[in-house]
Amino acid sequence: GVLEIRAGIQKLAETTMGAKPWSEADLLSLTRYLDPNGDGDLDIGEFKEGIKRSKETPAALRFAQRAGRIMGRMEDFMKSNQMRIKDLFRYVDKDRSGHIDLDELRLGLKEMSTTGAEKFASKKEGLVAARKKREEEKVAKLRAE
Repeated sequence: GVLEIRAGIQKLAETTMGAKPWSEADLLSLTRYLDPNGDGDLDIGEFKEGIKRSKETPAALRFAQRAGRIMGRMEDFMKSNQMRIKDLFRYVDKDRSGHIDLDELRLGLKEMSTTGAEKFASKKEGLVAARKKREEEKVAKLRAE
């Protein structure tokens, strides 16, 4: 857990860096930084990601925080509309090219407002109804044969 991470980091500092023991505040900050999911266990992926993030510029970190807020809103939109990632991609990829350009992204984010969510729900209901009708027609055709 968290205590093991702190003890390991403290021992690393003392044995390899010849440094004075770090303060509890330093260890807590480092633990939060390296263990973003807060589960108290530091896996190799979290460690690698932490090292990679430590090399980023402050401007890049600020950008990541802003992008993270936008991603959070997109995730909320997906959850509230019972969407998968590929559903969200299709929602934003207006021209169905398989790529999202800046204009499509801008429009998609704008539509994810309440009005956009209502539009999507309505469109989804229409698609579900159309699929149901096609299935009923297939069954009727099979029964007629």
